[in-house]
Amino acid sequence: MRRCKGIKYIHSPETKKYETTEFTGVFHGWGVDYEELENGPGPFTCAIVELGNGEVKLIPAENLTFINDIKPLASNN
Repeated sequence: MRRCKGIKYIHSPETKKYETTEFTGVFHGWGVDYEELENGPGPFTCAIVELGNGEVKLIPAENLTFINDIKPLASNN
């Protein structure tokens, strides 16, 4: 697993708009999400990220940056 940082979108009930916020977390793998478009779903690649509070989020790939300030996890071999 690698540490990462980036931005995520949070829907604000007061403004009824999405706002961006920065995060740091741990990357677990790649997944797929979609956005509903006029002519069907539009799939896109997402990172599966665990945030510091234990919450797991799907983050669009273009909103993610890997942090290389820590050593890789030791192998179990």
